[in-house]
Amino acid sequence: MNMIDENKLRELGFRGVAVIKKDGKLENAVLPDHLDREMFSLMTAIMFSSSETINKEMDFNIDIIRMYGHKWDLVIMKKDNYSFYAIFTKHNMPVDEIKEKLRKINNDLNS
Repeated sequence: MNMIDENKLRELGFRGVAVIKKDGKLENAVLPDHLDREMFSLMTAIMFSSSETINKEMDFNIDIIRMYGHKWDLVIMKKDNYSFYAIFTKHNMPVDEIKEKLRKINNDLNS
């Protein structure tokens, strides 16, 4: 799998994007340099798995986790049955806009 150019991510309003397996294995990523990639993938996998358990136990239907920062937010959302996205977005970017931009990224990766 190719990875999208970091400049293109910035144009889309993303600071970073990662595709992470549910077991915490990092599949593909462009992340800020200061992050420990392995630790980041493991921590987000724990958050994602915990949210899936809560969804199941509480009969919720929540498809994203969002942590709000001052300028950037961390958004975690399911990609498929085996992996999820962890995305650093501009603060308060609407979820529909994030999903549309992810579609553009996926199109670029698969072309």
